Amino acid sequence: MNYALYPPNWRSEIRPFILARDKYKCQHCSLPQNAMAYRGTKGRYIQVDAFAKEWAENRGEKVKIIKLHVAHLNHLKDDIRPVNLLSLCPHCHSKHDAQHKKIAQIMFKASIKDSTTFVLNKSRSRYNTFGPAIKQIIREDYNLLISTETAQAIVNLFI
Repeated sequence: MNYALYPPNWRSEIRPFILARDKYKCQHCSLPQNAMAYRGTKGRYIQVDAFAKEWAENRGEKVKIIKLHVAHLNHLKDDIRPVNLLSLCPHCHSKHDAQHKKIAQIMFKASIKDSTTFVLNKSRSRYNTFGPAIKQIIREDYNLLISTETAQAIVNLFI
């Protein structure tokens, strides 16, 4: 984690405030801060006590102490308004970020695929620059057809 992207008081004030506000629990699955848990078959954490920890470890499960994350709901690290921050376990944080990361990957591929138009030309719209490449990547990588309006929405998210 690159703390240079965060305000100087992130670890000392902001993060502790959000964790306390959220009662030190993941706001999606209710896993508490510092819980002993292992990953279940669907990727979610399964909380264990000392007895269940021994049982899980005997089955080959890796039991660890879970530290909650403070997630930016809109994915903008400089937006530190409390309404934009939420306590999430690593699994729920990853699920929350998955769609954003997928779109970012598509935009990155579009910029490489059409590198001649990566620098925006003032006479072209943003969609004309990235839209066709985005539609093609989604069709090839995910076997999905998307509308021009959907591609435009993706472009607008990232430009």
